[in-house]
Amino acid sequence: MAQAAPDRALEVLEDGLIEARGVVDPSEISAVVIHAAVICDHLGDLGRTLGYYEEAIVGKPDDGYLHFATGDVLRRLGDQAGARSRFTRSLELAEEQGDRELVDLAAAAIAGGE
Repeated sequence: MAQAAPDRALEVLEDGLIEARGVVDPSEISAVVIHAAVICDHLGDLGRTLGYYEEAIVGKPDDGYLHFATGDVLRRLGDQAGARSRFTRSLELAEEQGDRELVDLAAAAIAGGE
């Protein structure tokens, strides 16, 4: 029963995404895609979580937090090289954008994977 609300929310988001893909610019639906990723993560579906984060990056390629989240999912899936690559990209973007909090998070994630 506890899964019913997240499952229903994901179903609604996915229905909207089906209609929006190919019609709306990816940057305009990235928030919806991110919500779908978070719900999939909550449900324990890391494969779908990864897919949604990667779709969100298409719409927001300079969002360091999306690269960080993708790296975290890759790490949990056992893809250490992929995770390191995403954490490194997250760090680069954070440094370019002056986001000290993300610099610290990404640097710690990179160091933790060594």
